[in-house]
Amino acid sequence: MERKELPVLDAHLSHYSYVGGYQPTDADTAVLASGHIPLSPPTSLPNLRRWAKHMASFSSSESNSFSKLSPDIQVDEQLSDLIKNNVKMDHDKKNNGILQVCLYFNIY
Repeated sequence: MERKELPVLDAHLSHYSYVGGYQPTDADTAVLASGHIPLSPPTSLPNLRRWAKHMASFSSSESNSFSKLSPDIQVDEQLSDLIKNNVKMDHDKKNNGILQVCLYFNIY
C-alpha cells in the first residue's frame, strides 16, 4: 500500500470503528494481515493509528472469532479499490478472512 493510499483508509476509519463498520470482522484481520499497514502509522493518520493499535490488542483467538464481513455493509469505492490493490488471496493457505474480503470486493 502506498503512502498516498493510507489516507483513504484513515478517512474511512474516521466514520467507522472498523473496516466493515462498527464491529470487528475478518475484513479487519485481512487488511491488517496484508502487510501494507505500518506497525506504527504516522500521527498524521490518527484514525488509522487508533485502529492499528486497537487491532493489535486482540489475541489471536479473539481475532479468529471475528464474524464474517456482512454483504449489507456499504464500503466506499476508494476503500474498495485500495483493498483490491493490496489484499491478495493466498491460494495455498486459503485464509478465510482474506478470501471473504476478496470475494466481497470482487477481487478473487
